[in-house]
Formats: sequence, structure tokens, C-alpha cells
Amino acid sequence: MKMSFGTVAKAIVAPIFKIFYPMQIEGLEYYDMKNPFVLCANHQSNLDVFSLYIASPRQVHFMAKAELFKHKPLAWLFRKLGAFPVKRNQTDITAIKNALKVLKDGHVLGIFPQGTRVEEIEDDGAKAGAVVIANKAKVPVIPAAIITKYKIFKPIKVKFGKPMLMQTKDGKMTNEELKQSAAEMMRHIRLLWEEGTSGN
Repeated sequence: MKMSFGTVAKAIVAPIFKIFYPMQIEGLEYYDMKNPFVLCANHQSNLDVFSLYIASPRQVHFMAKAELFKHKPLAWLFRKLGAFPVKRNQTDITAIKNALKVLKDGHVLGIFPQGTRVEEIEDDGAKAGAVVIANKAKVPVIPAAIITKYKIFKPIKVKFGKPMLMQTKDGKMTNEELKQSAAEMMRHIRLLWEEGTSGN
């Protein structure tokens, strides 16, 4: 069986990454190994992509900021790893279509709903994009918390939470419903983070 570029890359990168940042993974019982879903986590560092990518048993196809695709070699690498660009601070129809295709094809879509790197996890700090996509695709959101200060040789904890259903019967949501659902999603991520840090 031929392995994908992403599988090979992960097999090479993960052991090296774990040397510098030992990894603790919790909540894998909530991680769906077969069906498509949107994986959403807090975002404090550019290294979060690697943390979530390595902690996830399945390949994650990340929606990444368009600026990362400006340089052709990096753009090639990101695309080979399953990532695709999204233009921030605007409605990017192409990115939404790409996200829906990832889910239609049965894969895991990775989104950092805060939209940019943020130190604090606030319930009202999420953009609604992840909720819109999960609702349109009729798939759950699985929240995750990345708990680390990214200090060399200090462990990174990634904690997955219970799947959250974002669907409405008619597939439509008002702006207020989107806002409330996004806030609820961030609340779950915050609670996971707090649970993960309580024993430290």
C-alpha cells in the first residue's frame, strides 16, 4: 500500500519534534477515527500546527492563513501536507469550498477559530467560520486544547474533547445563533485547557 506524502512527512517529523517537546495526549476516546469532522483548538504559537498535526491519529487538513502560501516552496509543502489558504478578515468563498470538499471526502479539517495567535482563551474570541462549515457539511466539531509554553524539553499536552453538533434542521443559522455556537465551542476549548492545567 502506497503511503501519502503527509504520512511519510509525519513519520519523519514527529519523532524529531517529540525530542524537543515531549507530548502528552488525552481524550483520544473522543477522536473519531473514521468519519469527517472539524477539529478546533486554541492558537498561541505557530508551533500549534505541528502539535495538533502530530497529536492527531489521522491527517489533519488545515485551513491556513494565505500569507503562508506566498513563497512557492512553502506553498508546495503546505499543499502536499493537505493545507490550503484562507484570506483572513473577509469571506473567502474558495476557502470555504475547499473546506467543504475536505469534509465531503471524509477527512479531518483543522481550524484555529480565534483566527490568529492569542494568549488568552475567551468564550467570545472565536470567529464563526468553523461553525458555518460544520453546519453546512453536517459534521461535528471536536474541540481540542493545546497546553504548553513551548519551552524546550518541556511537555506539550493536547487534550481532545467530546464532539459537538452544530447542525440546524434547515441548515441555516442566524447571526446570533452563529455567535452563540462559536462562543459555546470556545467555552469547551477553554474548559479543556483549564482541566489540562489544573494538575500542573
